[in-house]
Amino acid sequence: MLSHSNPRRIGIIGGGEGATLREVLKHVSVREVVVLEIDEALMGVAREVLREWNDCSDILFDDDSGGRREEEEEKESYVSCFDDDRVSVHFVDAFQWFIDHYYSENNDPNDAILPPRNRTATTTTPEQELFDVIIMDALDPDDFVDFADRLYNNAPFIQSLYKGLSPDGVLVVQLGASPDAVDPSDENGPFKNRANMISKLQHLGFQSIHMYEEGHCEFYHPWSILVAFKTYETRANWYRPAAELQIQLRRRIRATRSGRPALLHFDAATMHGYQIPPKSFESVYCRQEREPEECEEYNGFRTEGARNVPTTQVRIQKSGISESAGRGLFAVEDIPPGATLALEEGTKAFHVVPSTWRVLDLVYEWSNERANFDAIEDELSAMKYFIEGRMNQREGNGDENSLVMELTVFVLC
Repeated sequence: MLSHSNPRRIGIIGGGEGATLREVLKHVSVREVVVLEIDEALMGVAREVLREWNDCSDILFDDDSGGRREEEEEKESYVSCFDDDRVSVHFVDAFQWFIDHYYSENNDPNDAILPPRNRTATTTTPEQELFDVIIMDALDPDDFVDFADRLYNNAPFIQSLYKGLSPDGVLVVQLGASPDAVDPSDENGPFKNRANMISKLQHLGFQSIHMYEEGHCEFYHPWSILVAFKTYETRANWYRPAAELQIQLRRRIRATRSGRPALLHFDAATMHGYQIPPKSFESVYCRQEREPEECEEYNGFRTEGARNVPTTQVRIQKSGISESAGRGLFAVEDIPPGATLALEEGTKAFHVVPSTWRVLDLVYEWSNERANFDAIEDELSAMKYFIEGRMNQREGNGDENSLVMELTVFVLC
């Protein structure tokens, strides 16, 4: 939800207990939520037995203008999230519903959408009928039932999910228990459905597909979630720095009647952890029978013909040059020119968020044009002064300052 700049229309596949709906309604921008649940009895049970899962009584809602009312008595609140006027619940087969509304017989995902059976002929789907975010909270991919196979393997259905999204839409799919680092590839294990769906999404045209783990669900294992972005811009929003995320949370999440945080298990620091894919997923993904190109090209450093010297070939000892020379790192045997030293110990994941990369790129171009390092230093000093001033202003207004900001400048030669 935070990756989309303005999510207004949300689709939920499954989620009959109401927990996913409850979290979606906490976002200020949401104007319509369509819930597609095949099991009507589940929703009835959830209203009676799982009330906490679909209780929206603590969320403070505002008027249609989007402006927040200050008077407490004017704020409305709903007991059941299903009773919110913005929510429409359809007890249908979501699989068939999406195919009827958005499927195109042409395999090209960019072609016009064919008219569904229950609508008059048209060559495109009106923009207001597209979803900004689709959340698939249905059966796990390793469930051994026919319906799970249909959800994760049917090409027309998966294409209809892509077609049902707005041009900058985001698809979210829960994919069951996360793999262990020693598991076989999904295509050769119990998660064939997961592998098939990821493969189909890659060929549809999503600009980026990201996996992350969630451990607060208190299941027997961390749960895995897939996020697919149709544009680079929404992908860039996923990689916002923690400071930007904290600001977005303050702006976009509704207040609560109790005064407690609306999000119990999520903050900027948690989101920052989601940005780096789990190592276990990377290991399992690269165990495919046909190794993906990115596993060969981008997994660690590979230098053709170069020798990597392990740590056993060096040692720390006292220098024999003089009594005052101290201790140093010495080679047990000669190290050839061009060799790397303990590369396997020194390489870790390195990631630059898109917003930071854009700033670095602009500064690099600007410095090349001006070739004036004194001017660059003046600009950076002005930026630091501005940031400190804004932080002091926030503190002066009584806002809680939970951000620790530090200006660090790297000069690459």
